[in-house]
Amino acid sequence: MNGRFFGGNQLEVMLYDGLIKYQKSKNTNSTLDEDDQEVAEQQRLEDYARWLENEKSTKDESLS
Repeated sequence: MNGRFFGGNQLEVMLYDGLIKYQKSKNTNSTLDEDDQEVAEQQRLEDYARWLENEKSTKDESLS
């Protein structure tokens, strides 16, 4: 994948070491203001956390 082009950008691929704080890309197509974007991101993260918990519960039940 390293060096390939995607969406007009060249990818730089490396393993994540857990230390680097990456900047979020700006969504230029968004019509939301900054506060609404933060609310939307918080909702997305909460939905993802619920999904992870649901997946964990499903796997735990299947192992029982």
